[in-house]
Amino acid sequence: MSDFIDFKKDGVWEHFLREKGGNSAKCKLCSTILKATGGSTKGLHEHLKRIHSVSVLKRQSADDDTGPSTSSAPTHRPGPMKKYLIDNLEENSLAATLSRLTACDGLSFNVIATSMDLRRGLVAMGFSQVPSAVATIKQHVMAYGQRVRSFVMTDLEKKKAEGQRFSLTFDEWTSTRNRRYMNINVHARDGEYWSLGLLRVHGSMPADKCVALVEQKLGEFGLNLSTDIVCICTDGASVMKKVGKLMAVEQQLCYAHGVQLAVLDVLYGRRTSTAAVAEVEPETESTTPKDDDDDAMAAEHGEGLEIVQDTNDSDVIAELSGEYKEVVDKVRAVVRIFRRLPTKNDAVLQVYVKREFGKELSLSLDCRTRWNSLFDMLSRYLHLRTAVQKAMIDLKQPVHLTDADFAVVQDIVSTLEPVKMAVTALCRRAMTLVTAETALNFCLVQLRKQSSELAKTLAIAIEERLNERRAVHAGVLAYLHSTSARSTATELFSVPSNATIKKFVHQLYTRLNTVNSAEESPVAVSGADDAAHGTDADTTSTLTLEQQLEIAITESSSSTTPSTPSTSHAADKLLSAVKAEMSVYEASGTRGRCLDAVYKYLLTVPPTSVEAERAFSAAGVLCTKLRSRLDDFTVDTLCFLRACYKSRK
Repeated sequence: MSDFIDFKKDGVWEHFLREKGGNSAKCKLCSTILKATGGSTKGLHEHLKRIHSVSVLKRQSADDDTGPSTSSAPTHRPGPMKKYLIDNLEENSLAATLSRLTACDGLSFNVIATSMDLRRGLVAMGFSQVPSAVATIKQHVMAYGQRVRSFVMTDLEKKKAEGQRFSLTFDEWTSTRNRRYMNINVHARDGEYWSLGLLRVHGSMPADKCVALVEQKLGEFGLNLSTDIVCICTDGASVMKKVGKLMAVEQQLCYAHGVQLAVLDVLYGRRTSTAAVAEVEPETESTTPKDDDDDAMAAEHGEGLEIVQDTNDSDVIAELSGEYKEVVDKVRAVVRIFRRLPTKNDAVLQVYVKREFGKELSLSLDCRTRWNSLFDMLSRYLHLRTAVQKAMIDLKQPVHLTDADFAVVQDIVSTLEPVKMAVTALCRRAMTLVTAETALNFCLVQLRKQSSELAKTLAIAIEERLNERRAVHAGVLAYLHSTSARSTATELFSVPSNATIKKFVHQLYTRLNTVNSAEESPVAVSGADDAAHGTDADTTSTLTLEQQLEIAITESSSSTTPSTPSTSHAADKLLSAVKAEMSVYEASGTRGRCLDAVYKYLLTVPPTSVEAERAFSAAGVLCTKLRSRLDDFTVDTLCFLRACYKSRK
């Protein structure tokens, strides 16, 4: 049965016909019956416009150049939402969705091809034809990866045209398939970075081969090592030091790695090669603490062992020195009692913990390959000291810590706390050499304030390690960052002489050419008054150590020296121009063209090579035992896509 209703007063539609199973309308001009599903009139208007060149709309769309319009000013359509997405990469497409599932979520191609629930979800998102073949899914992801690479190349080329230069971090990694890869990351100012993926290393990798691989990877993205790269940041391995000598760029050795070696020098006395303990030290895929049988195995083969990377590019075993090993072993023994036996933990320890803190808090066991986990274990043990002692008495356990043992534990915790906070701050992406040295100086000051011999000894060891790694460019950046750098400089973080600075600026500016005139000069940032940042002793004492570190980093990150462009200088007069700009800078605090360009170049230098380690952690998520057969190009593309998505968050 049909139901006729008046539809349009324009006289174009004779009636609106509502029938079972759908809606329809009849055109008076051609007697064509058209469907209007859900009451939508879009198809009806499209019919009039396309067939009869008639428009009865009260407003005209932005892309319509024909037909009448009753609106005085045409309303522009906003267009598809994808134009507002990053890089306009159509991130709602099927290829982009498959790429996120495989690169970010770690799903294999086979899971996407076989999971019914996952495929139904993709269909519900509007993808009518979801590929069911593994090869087709992989083809979609690889093609999308190539498209993302083209956008990264365009972005790098754009920044090069603006006069920006970059720095590099890179390192090598071995997968579960026993294949060696090199990761390369490009760093710009303000913490911006691009991961270039993983490059397969066949056979050994001496220094000259490493340089060739880096140049090859940079060439794929349109970068030149000599004219586009300011500095490389690597660890302190011998091969990496030689790489820095072979490259015509500056080299920054990782500060975080130097702090780690300093901690090992103080807390760990004897180090032996891993080859000597290869039979008793099982290979592990994870750095998480071992439980139950694994803990018993660790206790049998030796306590307090840490696998670290030494400066000779070989793995070594570091053992806790005798005066700390005995106390730490006691703590580990107590922790294992409650980690191995859940009944004792739930029925005894957690009863006292809930009574004291109102919630459950578990003891943590340190990981033998991470020295900072020692701080986590000991600090949690001190926090639950009363509850643990009561539980040990109830269980009649023979292992007990004396007051002298607790004093040693407290010394270790107090010493490692500022060190761990400084290293955590160093690993931020937005850190520069200026803010990194501020964090390290804060750590050294806090260590010197403590009365324990351990803290003072560790402060000396850190100074020695950092002194080996601090290069001229760090002092030049401190000089260009603030006119007061020379007066506030310490013996460790000193500022070079004017002659050294002039020579360095001339060489770096010449190598990287001149800054493009299109690049905008930085906005002058006035330094805050000393009184505005000053706090009295009472206020400082109420701040935690972490809050004081954040204040110091924030104050050091603000430049107190504005910059202004100057006239261009001929190449033969560059040295005299730099000398003149330095005189003006020291007198008025204004950086000239050359000084400002070098200042911007050096802001790209990262203080640590931790970005390469992050890439290897991501590669470990993708290259698991279940996905160990991925080919080199697939691994490279997945790691590249994962890094691109992570950098946009």
